[in-house]
Amino acid sequence: MSPATRTFRPAVPADFPAVASLLNLAYLSAGVNLTETADTVKERHQNALVIVMEDRGVIAGTLTLAPAGSYYGRLARPGQAEVSRLAVSITHQGRGVGKAMLKTTAELCRRQGVTALVGASLPSMTTAHRLCESIGAKQRTSPGAKARGYILDLTNEKDTK
Repeated sequence: MSPATRTFRPAVPADFPAVASLLNLAYLSAGVNLTETADTVKERHQNALVIVMEDRGVIAGTLTLAPAGSYYGRLARPGQAEVSRLAVSITHQGRGVGKAMLKTTAELCRRQGVTALVGASLPSMTTAHRLCESIGAKQRTSPGAKARGYILDLTNEKDTK
């Protein structure tokens, strides 16, 4: 999959079943049973931004972006945004889709004045950890937290390139 064949856009209602399926399969491969449905994606989309990356009309990846203070932006501080539910379809894994989604999200957020992207993943999600670190996100620890947190500083333009 080349970058020229990718489309990065907000999800629309017709995408919700495919997004739910993609999330369930991708997370199950990491040992997590999400039980997403089109309705849970719709509810999340009403309170945050569900984004998809398509490759030739097929949804290759998805993530949710939420502002600080919102239900889905609980980890984010003022001026930050939270990334969650990042997943790449099993057939597109290893092709740079996750990295492209995060870098595109970071650049769009930086242009809007967002100072950092934050997120967390379970300790078992080592692929997600490597992905976050590959774009320059730093591990952020919280005492007693079960998840592994990350923060990507967007105040330095070169960090999102």
